[in-house]
Amino acid sequence: MNCFSAFRVSEGSFATRGAKGNLITRHPEGKGPVPHLRLRSFVLAVVAATVGIGAAAAQAQTARVWFPRNVLPLANATNEGAAPASQVMQIGIGLKDPNPAGEQALIAAQQDPSSSQYHKFLTPAQFTAQFGVPQATFKQVLSWLQGGGAKVITSAGARNYVEVTATVGQVQQLFGTQINKYSAKGVDFLANATPPSVPAGLDVLTVMGLNTLQHPTTPLTGAHKGSPAPGSSVLGKSTAPGSSVLGSVALGQASSTPQIPSALTPQDMWSIYDMPTVDEGQGQSIAIMGSGDSSTTVKDLAIFESHHGLPTVPVTVTNIPADGDFSDTGGNVEWELDTQSSSGVAPQVTGEHLYFAQHLVDPDAEADFATWVSDPNGPKQANASFGECESTPANATLESTIPPQFNNNLDQNAMYGTGAPNNLEPVADQTLEQGVLEGRTLFAATGDTGSSCPVLVLGPELGAGNGVLNQGVPIVNYPAASPYVVAVGGTVLYGDGGTPPQRALEYPWPYTGGGQSFFIPEPAFQQGDSSVNRPCLSDLAGNPNTAGTTCRGIPDVADESGDIATSSYDIYSDELGGDSGEGGTSLSSPLMAGMWARIQAASSTGTGFADPLIYKVAESSTEYARDFNDEQVGTNGAYQAAPGWDYVTGWGTPILEPLIQDIDGGLTPVTPAS
Repeated sequence: MNCFSAFRVSEGSFATRGAKGNLITRHPEGKGPVPHLRLRSFVLAVVAATVGIGAAAAQAQTARVWFPRNVLPLANATNEGAAPASQVMQIGIGLKDPNPAGEQALIAAQQDPSSSQYHKFLTPAQFTAQFGVPQATFKQVLSWLQGGGAKVITSAGARNYVEVTATVGQVQQLFGTQINKYSAKGVDFLANATPPSVPAGLDVLTVMGLNTLQHPTTPLTGAHKGSPAPGSSVLGKSTAPGSSVLGSVALGQASSTPQIPSALTPQDMWSIYDMPTVDEGQGQSIAIMGSGDSSTTVKDLAIFESHHGLPTVPVTVTNIPADGDFSDTGGNVEWELDTQSSSGVAPQVTGEHLYFAQHLVDPDAEADFATWVSDPNGPKQANASFGECESTPANATLESTIPPQFNNNLDQNAMYGTGAPNNLEPVADQTLEQGVLEGRTLFAATGDTGSSCPVLVLGPELGAGNGVLNQGVPIVNYPAASPYVVAVGGTVLYGDGGTPPQRALEYPWPYTGGGQSFFIPEPAFQQGDSSVNRPCLSDLAGNPNTAGTTCRGIPDVADESGDIATSSYDIYSDELGGDSGEGGTSLSSPLMAGMWARIQAASSTGTGFADPLIYKVAESSTEYARDFNDEQVGTNGAYQAAPGWDYVTGWGTPILEPLIQDIDGGLTPVTPAS
């Protein structure tokens, strides 16, 4: 226990650090010894700087729980003064799941063929009854929020998440923090200047949306005709054999003469990835996580289907909230790519279900996930082609002095934007774990920044404003890094020009996301794989890894991402002027979601979470040889492809017909048991 974990704050209260690193101020039952004057002055200064309270506030008798890491590293940003008190913000509040150990035990049983619980998945109602936040706790949270003027716009069925809108003035009062305007490298944003707090006893896990800088990203945001990948010097840059990016190494792997350039159609994907004609996803549906306007996405999907002779797939849209503002069109090309690739490789699915929040921001991303897992009729497979840097508690691990544990501005890692908290991660992980217990799988793109994540604009040397290119800071993307997600990396694929075409050449895209998490332990399905071998730096609470724990590696699998310049997938997009070749791992992930719909279609009981089955098959040398194309040469920056699983393409790309047979035992679509 750190010698500063308990100290006197005032004559009437003292502070302790909770199990998750939260700072809890409360009344003592007795009066402990008064610290040495010099030590006491130091500690008081640190606390005052961290929680933003003055001497009078320190005497307050109301118990609060503080979140000292929930503040951006703002040392390199320009403070432009207080934010307008009337400006409206979107805030998400995650509540702690009351029985995480029970959830873990049930997941293990569901994935154990010898257990009586094997593949007995919960409904959303059953999950809520068994693991949901108590009604009394949830009502207490709502009462506090609404009493402070916040308007509830959505909440999770399991009562572990609520999203509100509130003015800056209301946010400051509710969370005891100051919201200011800042700028950095030409980017303007709002952010809390001091860590937030909430009343004790509410079981709050974390708070999202206190800054407008952090949010999930996709390189296709704002794409338009003449600029298919704005701000990107990667998408649209040739990585063909002989190019300056790749060199000639890939050409030696070709099984036949590759057709370059290669604009791939759905039918090309069917033959190249050996998708069975009898199983095209019948009886299954696919969920797409997105935001903003969906009307063009729906319209362009129908045009795409007509152009390629595909059946019309019904589309359902769930707007979150139903009465929200869905005028944002910045993500349209992304959602068009997601729908047209996922249903393109599974053309007989019963439907695509779009879960669309208002904006691509952290509180809304969690609202998408929560609405999906709360939907009793929600698809068993879903796609998220967006991400942001995983949460890093490095400020509590890599520094030996006390101040950085309280103040991100003093953390050297914050110089590169990596000390910023990802407050989506702890909330979304609870939600995605619920999805696993319900037999669902989210497929997530690993990103287009190679062996790094899109770091923030706050550092003096690095930071591309959530752009592309390898940022040089080897931290992976979330939600791809989640142990409750299938992370999908990217390859560059060329057919042989045959009718139908077969694979001539496929190699890792040099900018595919992949690598190790430094903080998330390897999940059970990766344990025992010798190639997943890199140790954690710390746990998620910032405690140094002294036990040699191995950390999560991504991706799990890969699919065609192309490089757009020489290898791409045909879509139809109003924003791009009609037919257009697109790519990136934003293509890879929905392709895999569509392929899994075919695998799921042949399962009589439902496959459940995909990763344990993928790893079980791949760990058999015989099955792996027939089920996956193993990309063994290539790099994404810090990592090298190798035989078997690697940190660049995972197990590689699927050969679907034998993979379906090895997972399901047959190819014929069946009606899943109710």
